[in-house]
Amino acid sequence: MENNPKNAEKLHILAKELMPFLIDILPDYPHFLDGLKKKPTQNPTKPTAKNGSIYLPELDYLVYYANFYGQFRTCGFAPAGSKHAYLMPPLPKNPDVLNLPIGLYAVGGNYDERRHCVIPTPTLKRSVTLEYGMPYALDYRLTTDSRTMYMKGIVDMSKAGAAATKNLSVRVIDWSNVHPDPKHLQKIISNTHKFWDTMPDDGGKSIVTKTTMMELLDGFESGLFMPGEVQWQIDSIKSWVGDPQPVNKLLHAVDKTDAATPHKISIARMVTRKTIA
Repeated sequence: MENNPKNAEKLHILAKELMPFLIDILPDYPHFLDGLKKKPTQNPTKPTAKNGSIYLPELDYLVYYANFYGQFRTCGFAPAGSKHAYLMPPLPKNPDVLNLPIGLYAVGGNYDERRHCVIPTPTLKRSVTLEYGMPYALDYRLTTDSRTMYMKGIVDMSKAGAAATKNLSVRVIDWSNVHPDPKHLQKIISNTHKFWDTMPDDGGKSIVTKTTMMELLDGFESGLFMPGEVQWQIDSIKSWVGDPQPVNKLLHAVDKTDAATPHKISIARMVTRKTIA
């Protein structure tokens, strides 16, 4: 049935007709449609990013911020056949509980170009979806499946920022896929344009305005910018009372707490510090 184009087309039509009743699974809708197709054989050592995805500046900024403040625990990939996905250095005896890392940054060696940002699901939900109303799972750099890992010494957002003491549900952000091939990138740009067609000019709850998003997409298309390498400026921060406060400063010039979840950001006109490379 999977190889029959007519059956696949019927299933797509049925899925679209059922969409009003499936609003609760909107973030997973592209993957639902992709699941109707025959799944390609995947290399188990390199997760494959989803095709029906978009570019989320909220996720981009989260990694940018975490890298700037050293909030990733750097590690390497475990050898083939190991029950562990990553090999981590030992934690310090008395870790600073107020400055625990939010996730892992795994890098390969010996011509292994893999780079993974491994972040607990609660952190992604809190920092991207709940904070900015953007479904984190739609970002093209997120690999398809969540997994459970022992994340000792990582911030556990499900417990108000406490240190993880047991397994956590995590998602892998394939940072080695920030530079997709041109056809894949064009599809991501097109999907993102469609996603933003109905967004208000101020971007609503999104971390960027519509003007900034269009500038980003134009820059990606022309090659002026690349996803994952955008230098960000903080335009305004959230206020506990009243309207957001304008700041128009680079990351290092804003209080760390305010910079964690800013109100709006835009493309920096000056380079501060390189993102993960």
